[in-house]
Amino acid sequence: NILVTCSNDYCIRLYDENTKTIIHTFDNNHSNRIFCVKFFNKILPFTIISGGWDKSVLVHDYRKSKKNNYF
Repeated sequence: NILVTCSNDYCIRLYDENTKTIIHTFDNNHSNRIFCVKFFNKILPFTIISGGWDKSVLVHDYRKSKKNNYF
């Protein structure tokens, strides 16, 4: 199982719930605080969507550890 978090340091972190370790950190994507993050697996597998104070919504593929798109 994977847990996703966001914070005011502009980073999104993926954690392995079993080992309690960070799997990956997405940084340098948002230019301000991130206030929401959500898995979007039912429609797009391996997808995380994040929204931030920088007025952007970003789409991330956590298999590739990179941003796919933004709005």
